[in-house]
Amino acid sequence: MVFYVEDTGPGIPDDRKKEIFEKYAQLDEHKYMGFGLGLAMCRMAVELHKGRIWVESERGKGSRFFFSVPSCGMETVRPSRAGSGLQG
Repeated sequence: MVFYVEDTGPGIPDDRKKEIFEKYAQLDEHKYMGFGLGLAMCRMAVELHKGRIWVESERGKGSRFFFSVPSCGMETVRPSRAGSGLQG
């Protein structure tokens, strides 16, 4: 399954895209607006679920942050008639 969140912010330079998922990473224009831990924590959570996280961005046009996690393999679950009190 793939999820994404997008914004209309200033975008992220190509040479900084991988770095932003590291602890304490901050872009120069956003320094001191936070601790630089949010995307690192997101990366850790996604990786713990055997997923992947990445960003697509263009300067001046915003960013789109994606993450994917494997499907848990559950199909649509139908209630069992056995022991449910249903007749049929």
